[in-house]
Amino acid sequence: MLKFAYASLKYHRRATTIYIISLFAGSLLLFFFDSLQQSLPILLQHTEAFLFSAGYLDNPQILRQIESPTNRLDHLYSQVTISLFIGLLLFFTYLSIRYQKSKQQELVAWYRSGSSMNSWIRLNLAECLLPFGLILLIFSLVLIIFQNTLGNLLLHAHLGFFNLFGEHVPLEITEQSITNKLLVRVPTTNTGLVTVMQLSVQDWIHLFFTSLWRIAYTLGLLLIIINTLICSIFTYRRYHQWNNHSH
Repeated sequence: MLKFAYASLKYHRRATTIYIISLFAGSLLLFFFDSLQQSLPILLQHTEAFLFSAGYLDNPQILRQIESPTNRLDHLYSQVTISLFIGLLLFFTYLSIRYQKSKQQELVAWYRSGSSMNSWIRLNLAECLLPFGLILLIFSLVLIIFQNTLGNLLLHAHLGFFNLFGEHVPLEITEQSITNKLLVRVPTTNTGLVTVMQLSVQDWIHLFFTSLWRIAYTLGLLLIIINTLICSIFTYRRYHQWNNHSH
């Protein structure tokens, strides 16, 4: 089945290229914002722990400067993720319909060969999931090799949004390569407060692969449902017509 799926993907090169590019971009955006949302409470926990140890926890102004934009960021990340899923749902539904229309002659040949309708649906499902599996494999390798760089990029994004939604809070990021940890320093007021959030390599790996698993499950399920439903509708209609004509 995989051999036939690979051959079909090669034959429909243009459609395959569009599908892979859009799938890669969608997976990347979903992974990025899901990682932001999943890491936000962890970084907030580190921040509050530092405030408590430094004796700043009794200052309500400092807590508001951190918690208020953090709540807004969590809502923003959630809304963006939901919007991305809705957009991908509509886009991949459109691609699936176009793809099935372009494969009508192949479906005719498949029917005349005596192959079943279910085998055709499984073939199309394999064509859908094969590129997705390859993308997940690439993501996994990148996460393992570049977790520090990606973690630093994620913190830059967090603090950029924090600076946008926080009350004109100056931000700064430094990296401590000796201990293999990322340190984030956030001078917030003239009192000289410095918030230090430390995440180990193991923490980043766990966070990244948790997000990757969530994306793999939800987006994979979305692709399976869309492809199975659209392919079943097209295939059942044509098989039903041909069987009626044969009688």
